[in-house]
Amino acid sequence: MHLYGELHRFLPVLAYIEGAIIVEVKVKHHFRPFGSSKYGLSRTFRVLMDLLTMVFMKKFLTRLMHVFGWLGLFSTFSGAAIAIHLTYIKI
Repeated sequence: MHLYGELHRFLPVLAYIEGAIIVEVKVKHHFRPFGSSKYGLSRTFRVLMDLLTMVFMKKFLTRLMHVFGWLGLFSTFSGAAIAIHLTYIKI
């Protein structure tokens, strides 16, 4: 499984994309004996970007033409419109 950046926090989603079956396992969480968490608002932007990456991978990984198809269609029509306009100006 390929991990990009800090995508380790989304391991269940990545495993699901790869075809794994996800189950819930009960665990006992222990309180932190000392120190404090380093997880704060400074990481929010990176987490949101990783989340958007996961949404993109989940939705379009097997259907890339759904993303690039619309972009290609838009580029084709834009290029055709510009070519027609330049041909009109030249004539």
